[in-house]
Amino acid sequence: GTGVEDAAPQAGTFHRQQVMAGGDAGTAHHHHLVGRVLAEQRAAMQKDPNYVAQRSVYVVLKDWEQESAIILALWAVAVIGYKAWQTRRERELLSRDLISVFVALEFLSIPAYMLAAWRKRDRKSNEAGVKYYLLGVFASAVMLYGMSLLYGIAGSTRLTDIGQAVTLEGDRVGVQVVGIVFVIVGFAFKVSAVPFHTWAPDTYQGAPTPITAFLSVASKAAGFVGLMVMVYLAFPVAVDVYRPFMWVLAALTMTVGNLVALKQKNLVRMLAYSSVSQGGFILMALAMAYTNGSQEASLRAVIVYLVIYAATNLGAFAVVIAVARRTRSAEIDLKPRQNFVVD
Repeated sequence: GTGVEDAAPQAGTFHRQQVMAGGDAGTAHHHHLVGRVLAEQRAAMQKDPNYVAQRSVYVVLKDWEQESAIILALWAVAVIGYKAWQTRRERELLSRDLISVFVALEFLSIPAYMLAAWRKRDRKSNEAGVKYYLLGVFASAVMLYGMSLLYGIAGSTRLTDIGQAVTLEGDRVGVQVVGIVFVIVGFAFKVSAVPFHTWAPDTYQGAPTPITAFLSVASKAAGFVGLMVMVYLAFPVAVDVYRPFMWVLAALTMTVGNLVALKQKNLVRMLAYSSVSQGGFILMALAMAYTNGSQEASLRAVIVYLVIYAATNLGAFAVVIAVARRTRSAEIDLKPRQNFVVD
């Protein structure tokens, strides 16, 4: 507008007057450059009306640190994906659709892949990002293939229509079972259930600790919310398929996660395996859905456990961050102290 254009020569004149009034050579050179930049911006604005908006974005990015701007953008996208799970009235139809479930998960996963590899010059961080990305893409492909089978059976992406079509009867029982298993496998990766947990320890250790805390809570919570939606809406009749499968996953996850966590010498890796084992307890409650009318009890147990898990896990990682900043290490020192005296 006119105010912006008039401000350019006035600002340049003001800086020149300040320099002439007295100042060192460095200050004079700086103000001279400011006046030239303002004059060039005025000429550019006359040629291109969109220059102001383009330049504003550039200036904001230059004023902030580049890494801060990027990480804020990634976190924003991740939060958008996480908020897509909300099941309010106005989003009821959207959240009960196969496409929206998959897209919401990918909105959360894609920024997480980049956040895991945030330390560009750290080999462990690069390894964490690459491993998380490759295994995540593979799990997404398996899940999407299972969803395509369910869509082929029901002829609709609405979860309620799929629940009515998946009856484990007729000539397509095998296709129904494969579709259910593939979808559960995809979600098992998201919640780091054994044996689909191999990405978690290396990713947690290689990523920056604040990002690790976010991944341990957001990824697992989103995965379990999506799995609950699928079980309660798409698989209400397929109890004989998902229940034994989830029981096996729960038993393996609780056992392997707790036993391997005992042998870790790094706090972050120990919390990673602890996070893996916690997923087993949630799977155990979810596996009991539609068993002797326990739908509400199972749902309530999963939600309460997720809330408590999120609070305690974030607190544990906050302690790790504080200790690591003080000691410059997240390693567990198992060596006995030489000057230790028992009173």
